[in-house]
Amino acid sequence: KEMADAAKKEGDEAFKAKDFATAIKHYTTAIEQNAINGTSAKHVLLSNRSACYASLQQYDKALEDAKACIVADAQFAKGWSRKGGAMYGLGDYAGAAQAYKKCLEKDANNPCKADLERVEAILARGGGGGGGHGSSSRPSATRPTPSATYAPPPFPGGGASSSSPIKGHKAMQLLIVVVQMAAIGCAVAFGMIPDRALGRVFFQRVVVAALAGFVLHAVLVHGLPGLGLIKTMYRALRGTAEHSELQGISRVAMDLNTHNAFYCSLLMSSAPSLILLIPVILHSAVSLASKMTALVADMGPLKAIAAPILGQITSRNAQITAWAAQSEVTIFFVTIAQLLTPSRNFILVILYGQLLRVRYLVSADSKTAWGNLCSRTDGIFLHARSPTIVQGAYNKLKGYVVGLGNPQPKP
Repeated sequence: KEMADAAKKEGDEAFKAKDFATAIKHYTTAIEQNAINGTSAKHVLLSNRSACYASLQQYDKALEDAKACIVADAQFAKGWSRKGGAMYGLGDYAGAAQAYKKCLEKDANNPCKADLERVEAILARGGGGGGGHGSSSRPSATRPTPSATYAPPPFPGGGASSSSPIKGHKAMQLLIVVVQMAAIGCAVAFGMIPDRALGRVFFQRVVVAALAGFVLHAVLVHGLPGLGLIKTMYRALRGTAEHSELQGISRVAMDLNTHNAFYCSLLMSSAPSLILLIPVILHSAVSLASKMTALVADMGPLKAIAAPILGQITSRNAQITAWAAQSEVTIFFVTIAQLLTPSRNFILVILYGQLLRVRYLVSADSKTAWGNLCSRTDGIFLHARSPTIVQGAYNKLKGYVVGLGNPQPKP
């Protein structure tokens, strides 16, 4: 009984010391050995490891452990709290709210009540419900143990935190709705216009409107950057910034709104193509539906008309964002294929590849999309009748690509 229990004890000590990577190793050993020689409940070990992953902002892995914890013991309130924290970190605020509510059903005194209030405040402002539109504040920590929920510090230099609405935020929501509707409308027009010159005009209008929507959404959630941000970035370049300040910058850099805004900037130099607009339109549609739902909530007759239509979109947020991730992968190979045409753009391929690498590191949908692609290509190139030289070349290429998405620390 010593191996699993000793590993758990060492994991607890590493967690208290905030050495989360070491804690994960010990908890993993405890989980693997527990059925053989341990005395700890499996759901507790999974809950603890989920907390470690969340503390490292590896929210996809934190969510996997939280789900496994719930399967092991659905009555364990902390498992639902872990799930809520992980979904919050991934930007699925609606899912996080549901998980927190489940937690409070099991334990009305659980400290995740404050986290639920924060999530509901974001949803009330149209902060998104599954599209991954990040927030600047994570659920607050309540105690320094493996059962606590991780809480990164606020964005440095921000004009407001996501837990305190920006002044005039309703007007900004309305402005975002207008530009997102313009983006979607121009995209429809672009798809219907046969004239190439006019089509390029509408393509640029889509990109500009969508870019404005993503930037405004980021400001709505994170707040306006202030002088403190410039000072922090200067200290970061000099290597003198505090870890908490770097986390604040990283949180904004990892936000889906930031990614989409960067993607829109890339589209400004690309040849017009409807397929390039698919992820932009899908993410805009998810955000638009969420904001319109919040805006019409107090408009009786209008709500009765709009609610069923908007509900068709908001209820499929997870599916739509998965489609967007699949389209991002497809677009990457389309841009590579375009290198063989007169409209080739090497810079676009390189920058878009780097963006997808970041998306893979922080997005569960992106991991799933690449995993699906990998399964299909395995079936083709690793087929029993495939030549050995082809299999070898494919495995080397696959290993290289996987290495780009899963960087390993140097010894």
